[in-house]
Amino acid sequence: MTEKSGVLILSASSYSAFSISVLKMLLDQEIPIRGVMIQKLVDRNRLLKELKTSGFSIFGKIFRKLILQRLGIGKNLQDGFSAYYKTLGKQPASLLELCEQHGIPYKFTSDFHADDSLQFIDDSNCTLVAFTGGGLIRQSLIAKAGIGVLNCHM
Repeated sequence: MTEKSGVLILSASSYSAFSISVLKMLLDQEIPIRGVMIQKLVDRNRLLKELKTSGFSIFGKIFRKLILQRLGIGKNLQDGFSAYYKTLGKQPASLLELCEQHGIPYKFTSDFHADDSLQFIDDSNCTLVAFTGGGLIRQSLIAKAGIGVLNCHM
């Protein structure tokens, strides 16, 4: 068996400024990236699940995270990360773009815990999973995550 190394990133969206920043910081530190798994942004099951748990406030969350955060406006409507993100200057448009620039394997998924998603994690042979958002992590995923899951917060 090959020795585990590097980090696999889980992201709630390919357009997450936070996930892009985490990936950029890891790349800048020359930490090996074994893969990136991204939840599908437009997915019927995800939308129904979000509506059930968050109600219509999900639309405000989408607006704040995908629009305001990237533009660096509406500070009282944003989280504290937005000011930092604005200082970074021009960033890639998406995780997908960053992965393609650096030859990083990626996978879009509806569910981080689906069999094919868990197989992607297993195949990545990562030491650690960096979780940058997208729901709750179950034991089935933690068991595949090398030494564990780092739950990154802004």
